[in-house]
Amino acid sequence: MAKLLCCLMLLAQVTSRPTNINGKWTGSVYATGPGGQAKAETVCLILKEAEGTLTGTAGESADSQWPITTGTIKGDKISFDVLISDGALKHELVLIAGHLKGEASTRDSQGKILKARLDLTKTSELDIESFRTGLAEAQYRLGRSYRDWFSRAINVRSSITPGELEQQNTEAAKWYRMAAEQGNAQAQFDLGDMYIVGSVGIDANVDEALRLWRLAASQGHAGAQNSLGKWEGLLVSVCEHMRDKQDYAEAMKCFRRFADQGNAKAQRELAGMYRFGRGVASNRDEAIRLYRLAALQGDAEAQFDLGNMYQFEIDLKEAPKWFAMAAANGHRLGPIALASSCDLLEKRNDYVEAAKCWRLAAEQDDSLAQFNLASMYVNGQGVTQDYQEALKWFRVVARRRAELWGVVTGRMNLGLMYERGWGTTQDYVEAHLWYNLAASAGESRAASRRDALAEKMSTAQIEQAQSLARTWTPDSEPSLPARKAELPPTQSQTQPAVTGSGFIVSAHEVVTSYHVIRGCSQIRLSGSSEPAGVPLLAIAATDVPNDLALLKSETAFTNAATFSNGSALKLGESVIAVGYPLHGVLASSVNVTAGTVSATAGPADDTRLLQMTAPVQPGSSGGPLLDLSGLVVGVVAAQLGRKASVGESIPQNVNFAIKASLVREFLDSRNVHYHSAPPSAKLAIPDIASKARQFTVAIECWK
Repeated sequence: MAKLLCCLMLLAQVTSRPTNINGKWTGSVYATGPGGQAKAETVCLILKEAEGTLTGTAGESADSQWPITTGTIKGDKISFDVLISDGALKHELVLIAGHLKGEASTRDSQGKILKARLDLTKTSELDIESFRTGLAEAQYRLGRSYRDWFSRAINVRSSITPGELEQQNTEAAKWYRMAAEQGNAQAQFDLGDMYIVGSVGIDANVDEALRLWRLAASQGHAGAQNSLGKWEGLLVSVCEHMRDKQDYAEAMKCFRRFADQGNAKAQRELAGMYRFGRGVASNRDEAIRLYRLAALQGDAEAQFDLGNMYQFEIDLKEAPKWFAMAAANGHRLGPIALASSCDLLEKRNDYVEAAKCWRLAAEQDDSLAQFNLASMYVNGQGVTQDYQEALKWFRVVARRRAELWGVVTGRMNLGLMYERGWGTTQDYVEAHLWYNLAASAGESRAASRRDALAEKMSTAQIEQAQSLARTWTPDSEPSLPARKAELPPTQSQTQPAVTGSGFIVSAHEVVTSYHVIRGCSQIRLSGSSEPAGVPLLAIAATDVPNDLALLKSETAFTNAATFSNGSALKLGESVIAVGYPLHGVLASSVNVTAGTVSATAGPADDTRLLQMTAPVQPGSSGGPLLDLSGLVVGVVAAQLGRKASVGESIPQNVNFAIKASLVREFLDSRNVHYHSAPPSAKLAIPDIASKARQFTVAIECWK
């Protein structure tokens, strides 16, 4: 029993005491051993005042804890029970001269009372985050012990009654639920396992099982991710079977059920039914809305279908962006469809949009697109004539395998640029090399140019070029040039080099991410309900380590965000990300996405960040993260992609935000007078969106 008391974590409220009870208490517990001798073990408590009641944990070590219950405090007297798998340990303690002293008691299997004495002193202040984590782990451990008892009883087919089995199983579910609600991923997974098909005393509840698995999966729980994918795939396939049998009414209900829960495939299939009028009147707007929801979760099929709708039904100029996303996510027809859009734009003589399209395709590693983009830079077609940029792209395509589209001609054109010194220093050796490589791949014009050039070269230069050609090998993974801010033929910039989001915090000030405005020669504001006469912003202050910036306007704003001054966000709490993502791809209106808090720290346990499941796209950085009262609880940070900077794979829908506490400290240090309020009644998401639209802005960085 003494070992079971070696580590206690409690929450408490104690009145009229000179000693602040909040914090960690350590000491000894003395139990009587089999020989009648007192045996001492280490014990620790973590206490916090909480209106005369106690909650907490106790166990053999910090990693092996059990929850407490029925805890009370009256004056200097503290009492509680520690629940373990086979009973409860009753504790009665008193605060005396800075010490917590008292005894713990329980009964053995024969009903004999066993007692132990405790003596503890305070050693450190309270760490509430550690307490919450430890409490959830202890609750899960107790639930697991009940579940293990149930499993053993089932397997050995003992004489235990059905009522006893049900009691153990419902107790397991109760403690799992407590731990799950505090964000314990393993409890969320195991409780979902109990609900998915039901268990003794637990009715099957598929929706609840999927909800719990989503919470666990968002924290990276591999078992939950696998189970969620397996069961959602199976259940959505049932919906597909209904649709294939042309039972459209039931298929609509089925798809809607899972689409409303955030399943991307169900959203996409439901979009298709609205698009083609199956079981419902055709509704293009609803189809687009559902396709977008799925597409922004990374569903390549939805991205492809959305591109098709834009190309053939709505606006060809919008199609390439969605095809590019589909291609990036592995859709086999994405690159073909993207190139088709580019070709159609060029045939319509819309060279500006065609150049944008070919760049998207070029960045998807399409060799023909790389060649076409380089050619447009040479000719100044749709872009400002720029030989250096053309040289970069010709170099990329020329270094690829000769059998790919555009490569051989790209080599010849690269040779021409070196021969004439376009975008680079004139270099006959390099020119001869690329002419020679193009000629060896069957380009007769390149052979003629090579031979004509050789007449102007020395013997040493020709030998050097031929030697380079003999040892040359194509790149297996060509390195793409960095994206350049485009300047149209007028030589004046008409599009910002970088876009992001921000939110108004006072009559003259806006908060955004530092990386959004880094290196800008001019910062402009758009997207809010504020008058158009407030386009230009100046940098008032920056906090580079925390990626924050404060911008100032000479003209006053009429709307401002309000920060939450409530307690820190907990795991599983709902949050709303607001911003203007994918500038030039999505609609120009503010974008709102919902999710939950999946971790209270970022990569490498960075406590400045919180992790969330709300989808985030490029351009969302700097926007506000809101709670369900519409109050600011963070600043949306740059999304970590599939390969994160911390060196590990990060799944989709894993995004981050700077905590509001850091933002408020930054504003306080600059004497910014912002609004704050406690959380109030929860709002519907459309109401939050309407509220956020008043203070969320698009930030444009012009260089």
